[in-house]
Amino acid sequence: MLQDGSLTPENAGEFPYFLNGDVAIAITNPAKTHIWRLHASILSNASDLLKEKLNPRDQSGIVRNAEDITTFLTLSTDEKPPQIPTLIARTLEEIPEQARRREQEAGPEDRRIPPAPASQATSIMSSVKTEGGGKQLTSHTPKFDAHVLSELCSAYDNLFRDIYGLPVLLQSESVHQNLFQAEVLVLIFRTYGRLASIHAQVGNVFSQHRKKLFEAIMQDPVCWHNLSILLESSSIYTEAFVHLADSLNSFLRTNTKSNIPPVVLAQLKRKDEKLKSAKEIVVGELSRLTVHMDGKPVKMGGSLETWITVQLFRDWLADELDKIERQGADSSRRLSGDHVSGNNGTVPYGIGTLLRRIYRGGDAYLAYDKVIKEIKETFEFLGSDWEDLADDLHALKDYASRTVKKICSNNLMIDPESHKIPCLTCMDVAPNEFPWMLLAEGT
Repeated sequence: MLQDGSLTPENAGEFPYFLNGDVAIAITNPAKTHIWRLHASILSNASDLLKEKLNPRDQSGIVRNAEDITTFLTLSTDEKPPQIPTLIARTLEEIPEQARRREQEAGPEDRRIPPAPASQATSIMSSVKTEGGGKQLTSHTPKFDAHVLSELCSAYDNLFRDIYGLPVLLQSESVHQNLFQAEVLVLIFRTYGRLASIHAQVGNVFSQHRKKLFEAIMQDPVCWHNLSILLESSSIYTEAFVHLADSLNSFLRTNTKSNIPPVVLAQLKRKDEKLKSAKEIVVGELSRLTVHMDGKPVKMGGSLETWITVQLFRDWLADELDKIERQGADSSRRLSGDHVSGNNGTVPYGIGTLLRRIYRGGDAYLAYDKVIKEIKETFEFLGSDWEDLADDLHALKDYASRTVKKICSNNLMIDPESHKIPCLTCMDVAPNEFPWMLLAEGT
């Protein structure tokens, strides 16, 4: 789409300023004015909204000036933060005069001003001087935070790059920086009907962060969940979905404005109920766990030592479940997997943590050396050597591990234990359950 002569060699690598462009676009942030000179025909073909902005109903103010610029666009002043404003047409007289003069007088080398660290937008001036020698911002820009405006300029720069067939430019120094960039970028590209064109590019930038990406999702799954829907990123969506599936009530309480689409929220609630039912079944089986003798559950009168071992396991399980419930905020969090603190109040503890301990077995809980010491002290009056204790404990733990195996599967890309995730992470998402697939199928 780039024509011969429209991009000078000195400007290679930055978004070009077309000398034959008939549209001027200017956005000012507190540090500088960003200006683009583009082609109305290309912009109109790329976006219906841009076509509308370039062809207002009232065309009385459109007059071709000496530089062959017919339209001047800037940000709307009608929108208030945090809503992202769109470009609107202004009269040509409102183009910053100093900006146009400086651009006309500048040589190719002067036009190659490096982009600011937080923005890849082409900058042609740092400020506009008034007659009194002071400085004055001239673009009609809403009062946004400077960082937001910088990213807004970068997003528009990337929009124009995409329209002209150039790859978008995103910094990848940190996953959190890329998250903010992507959120602004998605809003702009979605507004102008070009969101699909950046799905792969933004997804590739996030994938470069590898483990740090998934750790960031763990910190704010709702935010990443919503962004993944717009980017149609199956990996990010799945990771965020797994986090939300077993702690939905907790996240909804702390994120009253989660903005999760109703259809997706309904799906999450169905998964949450399904997992809750599975947990109740598993906990019920563990609570009834016993050792069979002659095909029947052991009785106190049949083998006192084995019966005591079974009661010891059940008592430990009841105590752990009570610990989770008591540390919850209210009864609605029972077995919900919500994040609560256990032991000294610093380690997150939940139903997921408990069931994964049971799945590991061995000395992860009810370690033999500790149990044999306590049981001999408590039941010293029996005078028993408890020679069957090791086998009984092993049998109980082995069966318990097999009972929780399926529900303890991990569908996250990070280890829940090393990251102290108290919830269960077994929920999966089928490809036909992705929101964008449901939309494509008309469901």
